[in-house]
Amino acid sequence: MNFGAAFGRIAIMAALLLPVAGPQSPAEAGSGLDWRADVTPRPEGSRRRRHHRVMVDLPKPPFAIDRRLLPHDRGVRAYGEPYLGPIIDIELHLNTRGHRDTSLAELGEIAAGLRASGVEKALFMPTPNEGRRRRNEKRRRHRKLLAEIGGKSIGLMCCGHYVGQWLHQAYYDTYTEESLDRLLTRLAADLDSGLYAGVGEIALYHFDKNGRQAIIRYPPNFEPFLKVVGLVASRGLWLLLHAESIDPKGVSYEDQVFGGIELIYRRHPDLKLIIAHTATTNPDNLRRMLERYPNLMADFKLVKRVANWHHTEPVSNADRRLHEDWARLFEAMPRRFMVGTDSKFFRRRFDVAKYQRKIARYRKVLGGLKPRAARLIAYENAKRILSPGGDAK
Repeated sequence: MNFGAAFGRIAIMAALLLPVAGPQSPAEAGSGLDWRADVTPRPEGSRRRRHHRVMVDLPKPPFAIDRRLLPHDRGVRAYGEPYLGPIIDIELHLNTRGHRDTSLAELGEIAAGLRASGVEKALFMPTPNEGRRRRNEKRRRHRKLLAEIGGKSIGLMCCGHYVGQWLHQAYYDTYTEESLDRLLTRLAADLDSGLYAGVGEIALYHFDKNGRQAIIRYPPNFEPFLKVVGLVASRGLWLLLHAESIDPKGVSYEDQVFGGIELIYRRHPDLKLIIAHTATTNPDNLRRMLERYPNLMADFKLVKRVANWHHTEPVSNADRRLHEDWARLFEAMPRRFMVGTDSKFFRRRFDVAKYQRKIARYRKVLGGLKPRAARLIAYENAKRILSPGGDAK
């Protein structure tokens, strides 16, 4: 008998019977900080549901969805004389995970560079996928230090990284009521700390747009998500939500996203909601949303690589000129939009100089709008909503 071959076969069979190590579940991970969702999500509806009443009924979208994907060679608004007034940038990030030995001097340079750009206030927050990374608390500490250095010129949003990743993993795996309670308790403590303007950037649907991004995907009628929204609403703070309504392969999530916004507002009519990146839909759909929900705001970003963002209906073409249909909507509803550059300092050598060039481009785009619309969108809307008790009205 060939004992070596026999033992080899036995070893292989034993290895196949061993359990495969995977990412920690939210129940194992408590608040969700130390687990990683490095898994390909199952298609919605295929998850093994181990709990009753984890989903609620999702209403139909309250308006007829325009399902067109608009061409990027359509008409654009010409640049005007640059807008020279103050700006508030409501969506920025720090990507210091791979940046060794981030210093107070470097953070000070960011604060000074913002002021030199005429940015009166900047709102920093975690990215939706930040919670996937171990040691992500490093970025949270850097944001707090930046806020201390910048004083009133730096504001913070919190919690999107650990909340969004917990919800994603809980939907595709399982969770216990105790782990959900721990999540909500931690979130309540953060919201009651007085440090934050609200929760952001939290993702419902966040797809892989450049081949390097992790996917977040869970439906808005998942009950734990609605509990998170209810907690934010109860504090009267803002929720900045990232929800892509079409994925890069053209699969539509429009019914889920627009039906989910309707569900949220049925439960919490006074919720202060900012939908990121003009809701990643076309201007007709966003107009209908803004008309229906008076407390809904939207931020906008200029996009250069439109091939990656084509399905998200960017407001600009590859030359970062504002599409004419978006310009008209901005002018028709100027109190509902704000600047959110989505800049990520320390990412791929993104520094203060690049940010200042970006802001200069925003000034040219804003200069192409009617002066009142430009000032509202650049500054006054954000100043209004970030003031104590401020809302979209």
